[in-house]
Amino acid sequence: LQKMKVAFALVSILAVALAVEDAMYAPAFAAWRVQYNRTYANDVEANLRFEIFKDNVDKINKHNAEGHTYTMGLNQFADMTQHEFSSKMLGYKPRSADYVSPRVHTYNGEKLAASVNWITKGAVTGVKNQGQCGSCWAFSTCAGVEGAYQLAGHTLTSMAPQELVDCDKVDQGCNGGLMDNGFKYIEANGICNWNDYTYTARDGTCKKSSCTAVTKISGYTDVQQGSEDALASAANKAPISIACDAEPWQFYSGGIFSKNCGTQLDHGILAAGYQSGSYWLVKNSWGTSWGESGYIRLAYGTNECGLANAASYPQI
Repeated sequence: LQKMKVAFALVSILAVALAVEDAMYAPAFAAWRVQYNRTYANDVEANLRFEIFKDNVDKINKHNAEGHTYTMGLNQFADMTQHEFSSKMLGYKPRSADYVSPRVHTYNGEKLAASVNWITKGAVTGVKNQGQCGSCWAFSTCAGVEGAYQLAGHTLTSMAPQELVDCDKVDQGCNGGLMDNGFKYIEANGICNWNDYTYTARDGTCKKSSCTAVTKISGYTDVQQGSEDALASAANKAPISIACDAEPWQFYSGGIFSKNCGTQLDHGILAAGYQSGSYWLVKNSWGTSWGESGYIRLAYGTNECGLANAASYPQI
């Protein structure tokens, strides 16, 4: 009987402790749900998401207390496990083993600018949101074409990643793809603009016949693999479509991301510029509430997250 009393007391203490812990996180979770308009099917799912949210808050607080070069914060991914985040948001499919580049951009020792910013130069459209669809590759492809189109003397125009999701049958839509394949599609078929082929964040039937292509490209060039000098040389000429290992980016909120990822490429983005010796300025497609208004700064000089391992850009 005494053992039963002790066990009951321990259970009671644990229950109180858990209730106190939940009370600490509950207001933040409630506010977060309102901010991101998050609803759940039932109490079971809500409780599961609350537990994941608590774990993520602890992870963020621990990171920020350790004094890294970048901070983490709550965003739209706060109720997702890392596995869920990776499976839904990262859709880059690496080049095949037998892939052959049509052209390769190398660094030939030319003088490079100390800094480049294609946003202020007017060759980068606003940050988009791919939603829970692994279409990053399509956004990266379009961003590369948008820059080339503007630099060819045209008005900066948002192209249609949904067209690539629906119509580029070499790739897998929301299940992932490769920017080089996207460029090949646009070389053959052209690409419509965002307003004429609107984004739905899901796989759909190709509606290419319902819109008129804004532009075609004449081809694309790959940047010498693994060379940041070659990438900087290319970025002196235009914004560059790149791929990164972005799994650790889930809660990035600001600063220079460094020394915290590998080179397992899984996400397509855009190199919008750089500050030599300091950082690469990278445009993402997870909306403006993520990172630095939709951007991330990656450390310069260490091939951070494999950013120089699969870069390419189109020609118009």
